[in-house]
Amino acid sequence: MPMLALVAALLSPTTAAAAGGCEVSIKPEMKGFYLNPTVVSVHVSKVSPPPPGGQCRLVAGDEILRINDRQVKGAKALGVMRYWKSLQATDPRVYTVLRGDDVLVVDVRK
Repeated sequence: MPMLALVAALLSPTTAAAAGGCEVSIKPEMKGFYLNPTVVSVHVSKVSPPPPGGQCRLVAGDEILRINDRQVKGAKALGVMRYWKSLQATDPRVYTVLRGDDVLVVDVRK
């Protein structure tokens, strides 16, 4: 399986489950060595409507820079995948995102 497909497969379910009940699709971009490339960017490509009474805090176009205290942009893909895959449903999910020209901290636990 190509690394890009593997990263997308591993990251998408984790991100979707942690986005306040909204289904979120992501688009990772990487460069470098095929087996462990460097993450250039991870963008939110699509967000489903929120469930009744819910609120989506990530929006299409957001670039995910960090999740909790872990750098995403510029990190090695395998490290990012291992961290995101290791998160449990009760773990904090605080994203640092670039939205337009603004860097925002988005807490999806609330």
